[in-house]
Amino acid sequence: MKNILFFILFFFFSTSIFSQILKTNNAYIAFYSQAVLENIEAHNYNVECVFDTLNNQIAFLARITDFDFEKKLMKKHFCEKYMEEEDYPFSSFSGNIYFIGKNNLEVKGVLEIHGHKKEITVTANIDKSEKKGIVMKSNFTIELEDFRIKIPKIVKDNISQSIELNVVVKF
Repeated sequence: MKNILFFILFFFFSTSIFSQILKTNNAYIAFYSQAVLENIEAHNYNVECVFDTLNNQIAFLARITDFDFEKKLMKKHFCEKYMEEEDYPFSSFSGNIYFIGKNNLEVKGVLEIHGHKKEITVTANIDKSEKKGIVMKSNFTIELEDFRIKIPKIVKDNISQSIELNVVVKF
């Protein structure tokens, strides 16, 4: 299924023979939840990303089971109870990039998590150099309720309703 989704994303962004399509399968997404009893942090280094430089379109695809946690039990609860990864094995984003300065971007598009979509606009930074290539970074916050992720009352103090996301992609 992952290959089919990536294939669809690739052809969606291949609108012109002359476009330059950049892709990677090791973009990085991390999330952080600060709560009273315990902070929760996870990292995913296997995120697929396609960037159409001619049309300034970008898409990400992240497998839920690729997020790594400090504790195995956290990952199990994340995958099974909160994200329901058997029903929703991927999260995705697709949108457009708008340059608002030399190194500053505004990215507008649709974020899909837990089977629910939400239009978002985030700021990002881009760095282009011969040594590093193209590096894009963004840090933003999402609300769990926007994606109908329910937190049981018994652990509501362990998980924040606002989750900080950190995204880094290198081409």
